[in-house]
Amino acid sequence: MINMMRRIEIIIAITLIMVFMCSNKAFAVPDQSTDPAPALHGYCGDTKDIDSEGHNATYVCSDEDGDGAYDTLRITGTGRMGELQKELEDPTATNKYYYYVHPRNIEIVYINGVCNVAGMNGSHAETFVLGDSVTSIDDSAMYSAKVKTIIASNLKKIGKKALALSSLEQYDIPDTVTEVDSEAFYACNQLKKVTIGNNVKSIGASAFSTCTKLEYIKIPSNVKTIGHLAFYRCSSLQKIDFEYGLEETYGDILNNCESITEVILPDSLKQLYNGFSSMENVTYIYVPGSVKEPQYFIASSCPSLKRITLGNGVAKLNGIASHCDILNEINLPGSINEFTMNKQIYDCPHIKTVGPVKGYNINYGWTKSIPQYAFRDIETIESVVFADTLTEIGVSTFSNCSNLKHINFPDSIQTVGGSAFTDCCLLEGIEVGKNSHLKTISNGAFNNCEALTSFHFPEGMESLADYAFYGCCELNDIYIPDSLTRCEQYTFKGCVELKTLGPAGDGNSYNVTLGSKTRLPNLLMAHNEFLESAVLPETLTEISSSVFWGCTELRTVNIPKNVKIIRSSAFAGCEKLEAITIPEGVLEIGGSAFYGCNSLKSITFPLSLRSKGSWVVPDKKGFDIYGYDNSPSDYHYYDTYYNYHSLGKTCRIIFSDSHTGTKYYDLYVLENGTIDSFPELQSPGPEYVFQCWTMWGTTVVETGYNVGNQTQISLYAKWYVNGVPEYDPSAKDKQNNNQNNNSNNNANKNNNSSANNSNNSNIGVNYTASVGNNNYKVISVSGTNKCNVSYTGCKTKVKNASVGDTVSINGNACTITEIGSYAFYGCTKLKKITIGKNVKSIRYNAFYGCKKNVKIIIKTKKLSKKTVDSGAFNGLSKKSVIIVPKSKYKTYKKMFKSKGFKGKVKK
Repeated sequence: MINMMRRIEIIIAITLIMVFMCSNKAFAVPDQSTDPAPALHGYCGDTKDIDSEGHNATYVCSDEDGDGAYDTLRITGTGRMGELQKELEDPTATNKYYYYVHPRNIEIVYINGVCNVAGMNGSHAETFVLGDSVTSIDDSAMYSAKVKTIIASNLKKIGKKALALSSLEQYDIPDTVTEVDSEAFYACNQLKKVTIGNNVKSIGASAFSTCTKLEYIKIPSNVKTIGHLAFYRCSSLQKIDFEYGLEETYGDILNNCESITEVILPDSLKQLYNGFSSMENVTYIYVPGSVKEPQYFIASSCPSLKRITLGNGVAKLNGIASHCDILNEINLPGSINEFTMNKQIYDCPHIKTVGPVKGYNINYGWTKSIPQYAFRDIETIESVVFADTLTEIGVSTFSNCSNLKHINFPDSIQTVGGSAFTDCCLLEGIEVGKNSHLKTISNGAFNNCEALTSFHFPEGMESLADYAFYGCCELNDIYIPDSLTRCEQYTFKGCVELKTLGPAGDGNSYNVTLGSKTRLPNLLMAHNEFLESAVLPETLTEISSSVFWGCTELRTVNIPKNVKIIRSSAFAGCEKLEAITIPEGVLEIGGSAFYGCNSLKSITFPLSLRSKGSWVVPDKKGFDIYGYDNSPSDYHYYDTYYNYHSLGKTCRIIFSDSHTGTKYYDLYVLENGTIDSFPELQSPGPEYVFQCWTMWGTTVVETGYNVGNQTQISLYAKWYVNGVPEYDPSAKDKQNNNQNNNSNNNANKNNNSSANNSNNSNIGVNYTASVGNNNYKVISVSGTNKCNVSYTGCKTKVKNASVGDTVSINGNACTITEIGSYAFYGCTKLKKITIGKNVKSIRYNAFYGCKKNVKIIIKTKKLSKKTVDSGAFNGLSKKSVIIVPKSKYKTYKKMFKSKGFKGKVKK
């Protein structure tokens, strides 16, 4: 009985061990006669999804070779196969438990009926035979399995990590497979050979990554896409052949493939992402022209790489190479028309020369234009040779090529792009041929080229953009040809050695040499704070806008006698300019021409001046101005601020054609002066408009012009050729009177003059007077004891200023019609200003210098846009208030705002 019990216990123990081993790790050796092979029931997919059709799989172990051990596993069923599970039932438990079954002794697995392989990860079976029903090896299905052989007749997909870390040594992917998913063969360290089937369309990311024994692979024409890091760290891979057909590769497909020596991509390739990196022995890389825009760097950290060739058709580059220690040849086709702002070449120390043919470190194929950013920030470049057909160098093409030392422009070059050579700090020389077609140097082209010493612009050069030579601190010799007509600001700012400027051929040496120019370009030397002296050529007829603007060290400059126009801001901000002589003959001076020239003591304007802009002279109270009354140089309106000195009274004569309106001559003449500088005027004769209504005694000298026999000026302000008004039909009826007037003209003028003087013998135009707390200046005299005056100021301590309607000056009844410039300057105690009903005009800066929040009461209704100067309200704050007549509230409010008033307008 005891022995029987003992036997039963042993049988139970053996059975339990067998079940445990078969279910979890290994099948025990059975007694074939008494212990039939167990059926292990699995499920199709998740246990929750078992449907009424009974989609399930049955797993049966058997001993096929009769050695007493289970060596074969057959899996049959329908639908999708789930994990190989064994249900462990506990009648006393409320839950059911499942565990995976990976029989260790199984050598071969047959799978049929189901449509996929799943849950065989970690299996020790070396052979898998997949029936016709199986079309997919699912994600991680054989992960870390010991499989060495897979036989499949209808497999279409190998899923993610499906065979990762498996023991495959060789695998021919069947022609039925269309997709190899990401990491499908990841880290198959025994895999030496793979054949890609003829229907595979895509190879996923890291599909063969870390297959360290893989030696060769061929990518057939049917493969269209290879994913990121597909062959990463295939350290034994010596060669990869790409057949025509591949279209896309996604980033570093051969990263760390240290045995490959060359990469030749097929001409079918359209997309290349992230190029090739960390390939220790690759020496040559070819990218076909079918790749229009390779992404990121083509090669990086390839220490043995010597040559990169890009096929004709590549259009845009995002990066060429980085950290390629011995790379010494890069071939760029002429089809490239765009470089991104990225640095194209990093840490490739042997890239030193650039040229248009073979034999340089970078050989380019461009024939017309080098695209922008092409070689930006490549510090190793030392020399550049330009194709003799090039017409343009693009924006920032060689910027920050800090070892570039010399360039020679071919005659074909027309344009140097913005920042083309910025920060080329060792660039010493630029050679430009005498027959050069160079016309434009764009903004910042040679900015901060600190070693550059000279640049002789060729004849035909037309424009220099802003900052073109900014910060070229060694530049000391430049030639400005006559053809240069346009400059922008800061062109030579920071050029510390450009101290002198003068004309060529006068026997002197200058840092800036001018041709025999008649006009200087605008802004030529603007903001060059180191220029000390300028000798302008006698051929000059115009000094252009802002030509010396901001030349803070300029001390001496001449204005040649042939100059007719001084444009706006020509010498503005020349703080150390101590003297200036404006010759007779200058007809026009633009606004701010000498503004900010605070070392000037005085300015004398010529009689020839016909027009003048605003703020021509320095803004200095008490500055001495010498000019002519009733002319553009008349500053009597500002004599409470400036110190104006009258050089005499003038009137204006305009000679013009009465039919065409063409103005032949326009000049101011002195009272009782002589006109002797008229140009010769040919028949048909012009009409001569004479505006000297109150000035008599002016005579005309015929020398130098041809006007027939007439020698006098008529009372009707017309010049009549031979006494006949040929070009003024409206005056024909007065012909006889005009002829009589011609004979008595001077007598009449003298009589009128004496009559006017007798009517207002004690005052005249520009007569100044103080009445009470207020100052006035006579601006016109009309009739007996009548005049119009400008209100020019009040006593500085006055708190309330009243500008009345009229004022009596020396017994003359004068109407107050104007508030003059700087009228209230220095009246800092003012709280209220009242302006009378007759005021018609308010001049520039009228309220400048008084209390900022003053209250102004305006009674007049005679103001208009034409009579209120822009800037009339300068100096008043937002707290200022102007009270106006109700009927003028809307008009004045809008008008005052347009003239710069910032405060409130009330009615």
